[in-house]
This record gives sequence, structure tokens and C-alpha cells, in this order.
Amino acid sequence: MLLINDSVGHRADVAVRAADGRLATGPAQLQRLSAPSASATGDITLGRRSFGTVTTTGRLRPPVPDLLAPHRGGYEVTLPPASAALLTFVSG
Repeated sequence: MLLINDSVGHRADVAVRAADGRLATGPAQLQRLSAPSASATGDITLGRRSFGTVTTTGRLRPPVPDLLAPHRGGYEVTLPPASAALLTFVSG
């Protein structure tokens, strides 16, 4: 699930719950897309990875996601201003 905070001035607190009412029981992975500002063209990371100053392949190394434990049957994520995150549910 892609979470986007398009506000440049305010954080967004997001609660993700299943539409059918089922409770989350396992972990989820979160990969953040972050940058110093909404207009940044450098120092941009996805899943704590970036291209650096030079790339010869155009590929990112594998991401380093954060693991989220379920809270009250869902997941809670805080998105800084002008950021996004990819929330992946881990099946077990």
C-alpha cells in the first residue's frame, strides 16, 4: 500500500486497517521515500538506499525496510511533510 503525504508543512498520522474488519496479527514492512525537501533533486532515498552521486547501473541496492508490529489490529505510520512510504504486508 502506498502512503503519500502531499502536505509540505504538516506531518500525517496514518492508521491502516483491513476493510473487512480482520485484525492484523503479523509484521509489515515499511520503505520510506524521503528527501531534504519537496523540491530536492539529490539526497533522495527509498528504503534507506540512494543512487549516491554516481551510478553506473541505474539500480538501487536492495532496500532496508523498517518492520512494523501491529497495533490495535492495524498499523500506524507517521509520514513527515512531503514524503511517502510503501507499506508491505508480510504473510506468514
